[in-house]
Amino acid sequence: MNCLITITGLSETGEQDTVETKSLGMVHTVQTESGQGYRLDYRTAEDGLGTKHTITLCDDYAEIRRSGGVRTVMKVVPGEDHDCIYETSAGVLAFTVRGKASAVWEENGKVSARLSYSLLSGKDILSNNEILITAEPLG
Repeated sequence: MNCLITITGLSETGEQDTVETKSLGMVHTVQTESGQGYRLDYRTAEDGLGTKHTITLCDDYAEIRRSGGVRTVMKVVPGEDHDCIYETSAGVLAFTVRGKASAVWEENGKVSARLSYSLLSGKDILSNNEILITAEPLG
């Protein structure tokens, strides 16, 4: 179904602390290894090349894939570390994503997810992050 996808960065107190990213896209119900989940597909023109984003959300993990001018696969699994490569025309960065928490819910047709994770370089924590993702049906 067509939807408005919003991604908001949150502070440690749960309040918005970064600008929201809004895009038109599609949300699909999908089967994952752990049961039912959601896949969000959308494009952004942030790099002028039309980066494609695919976000898979389910109860026990989230996966964010980007292809185009920026390429990455980032998996957030609570309690686990996963390698993440971030490729751009300027070069390649390697991170570790340490999942802290993941929650997904659907209410009144709107799919929402809250992810909490840290980005690490080696043993150093570069940032602690929390994001809220929503997919709200249009029409």
